[in-house]
Amino acid sequence: MADHLDPFSQLKPPRDDLVYQQPQPTPSNGMARGFWIATLFCGCLGTLFLFPSLTGSAPQQAAGGAVAAAFVVIPYCMARALSELRR
Repeated sequence: MADHLDPFSQLKPPRDDLVYQQPQPTPSNGMARGFWIATLFCGCLGTLFLFPSLTGSAPQQAAGGAVAAAFVVIPYCMARALSELRR
């Protein structure tokens, strides 16, 4: 009887002839750490960029806010992606 049709296949002991596979290598921690540092730096830079844009009209304020957010969001997404790949 095939294993996928056997309701008791989960109760059978594991086979000894299966080869253990080593975990695959992941990206280094240094690159992710560099993006986290860039996120902190760009957060400060985005804040400095946001304040002068608040003095203009509403479209200028919206554009300045979007650029300031992009300064932070893009490095954060890269750092987060590298951290998740490392898991």
